[in-house]
Amino acid sequence: MWEGKDVLAEDKDFFQTLYQVLIVMALSLIMSRTSRLGVLFGRGLFSNLHGAGFEAGVSSTRFLQGRSLSASTSDSYSWEQDHRRAWQQANKPSKRSGKNREQDLETLIMDFKQKYVEGKYREAKLLGEKCVLVSKDLRGLSDPVTASTLNNLAIILKRLGNLHYAEKVYSEAISIYNSIYGPTHQNTMTAISNRALLMRRLGKSQEALEDLELVHKYRHEEEGVNSPATAIALSNVATSFRQMGLPEKALKMYKNALEVLREQVGEDDLGTATVLNDMSLTLVDLSKLAEAEEVCGKAIAVRSTVLGRDHPDTVRSMENMITIFAKQDEQKGQVEKK
Repeated sequence: MWEGKDVLAEDKDFFQTLYQVLIVMALSLIMSRTSRLGVLFGRGLFSNLHGAGFEAGVSSTRFLQGRSLSASTSDSYSWEQDHRRAWQQANKPSKRSGKNREQDLETLIMDFKQKYVEGKYREAKLLGEKCVLVSKDLRGLSDPVTASTLNNLAIILKRLGNLHYAEKVYSEAISIYNSIYGPTHQNTMTAISNRALLMRRLGKSQEALEDLELVHKYRHEEEGVNSPATAIALSNVATSFRQMGLPEKALKMYKNALEVLREQVGEDDLGTATVLNDMSLTLVDLSKLAEAEEVCGKAIAVRSTVLGRDHPDTVRSMENMITIFAKQDEQKGQVEKK
């Protein structure tokens, strides 16, 4: 099987070491400021946890209205030709049967998801691109597995900062899902929501908000107010309002979403941790720093146990905590001056 190469392979050991040093520094600062977190880490609480999977929320049918990038299933990407030639060359002598090729695809998808969970996004990207290529060759351009591999690849591309590329890949996944299931199916809405979250980072805040609000409406109608999927959709809307400078409105939505998730999936679920993390940022915007510290601490405790201390999501929450500490010190200094 052909293996892609990481262009940063020569510097890999150096960057891993530097990354680990930064993580230790962040943890040390947090431990020194928040003894409660030290107890959580030391005692290994939250041992029986489960992840929230790949679903990152859901979004609207803007692509049907022709109001955003619409990629057809015949679109190709710069990596496809190189990957296709390498893949065909590597598998030419084996003359593998259709059943064996299905097994190869399943293995690739499992390996991809494992790298994603581990936070090894560059390795996941290479596997994700191969998943798309093999699925298109084996299952065709209008198959739900192909759409799923595209959606998952786009998630990785977003994590790596390849935003325009990710938007195009999301759009292709959405087009396939819509042709198979229709605009209100959970898979279609999930992919559209993922794209909407990306659109915010591309400066398309209003378009993203409209998509996310429509998806929340669909979720509410289809699954009810107490569904975890509805709560996640509401949290996505809240994040849009926070980024648009409406933290009070966002905080109310976060609290409603958090109440549902705590009841339905528990305090120790990764989806709950994500809402806690985002909610802490809103509390910072509102200068509610003590509450922000408590909420962010809970997010760190869950993420560090489920994902590991060096996972990018855990590190992101720790960076948020450091920001909270800095704000607290700044606030304390202002009080002392008075």
